[in-house]
Amino acid sequence: MTLRLRFHLHYWPILTAVWISLAFIICYLVAIFDQHVHPLFPYISDTGALPPESCIFGQMLNIAACLMFITMYIRFRTVQLLEHVGFSKNYKFWNKFSNIFGFFSCLGISLVANFQETSEITVHFIGAFLAFAVGAVYCIIQAYLTWLSFSSKRLKLIRILLSLLLIPLYITTTVCSALSFKEFNENAFKWKHTDKGYTLHLFATFTEWIMAVLMILYMATFYVEFRSVKFGGLTFVLEDDK
Repeated sequence: MTLRLRFHLHYWPILTAVWISLAFIICYLVAIFDQHVHPLFPYISDTGALPPESCIFGQMLNIAACLMFITMYIRFRTVQLLEHVGFSKNYKFWNKFSNIFGFFSCLGISLVANFQETSEITVHFIGAFLAFAVGAVYCIIQAYLTWLSFSSKRLKLIRILLSLLLIPLYITTTVCSALSFKEFNENAFKWKHTDKGYTLHLFATFTEWIMAVLMILYMATFYVEFRSVKFGGLTFVLEDDK
């Protein structure tokens, strides 16, 4: 007796994008309901810093890191298929290189989930750097690989545009956040428009949310290539007792 399991690969990027979006939305709503943060553009990490939303934040982002890693690995294997149709050795190198960046980006998401800013802020910031900055480099390399591939011109331009926006958004978030906290001395979870550094704070949080949305959209674009690739499936065979 043989049991064969098959998976539609193009569902993975959509599932990943939807799951991460739900994680951010649910934690944001719970944090607002509990009055832990100000409703106008809090930091993403602030919406998962205090219980009970911190528990939801940690669990959902851990799952998100796993889903994203699976999506990135499928992308890695999908690009490998093009290595056998006449692409240069550089294509193979950049594919492997991007997979390493993808792994560390997923690790960063897990660190952000498990080391909240209220408990271990240094590890939390390292995780945020891996998730956003290293993740942005992953997107840039993938945009380059897409440009060399047989993908449509529209998809190539979309990935190039999204990836090129990530770096300046990350820099803006980091710089504005650092400058705003130099002027701020109140409750870090509840910024008010009368607080010093409030404008810089809004720039930082707004660009962080935009950056997160763009990365989610980027992951979702893998749906296009995954539709043309089929997974052979896992096969389980029940052997008769002898």
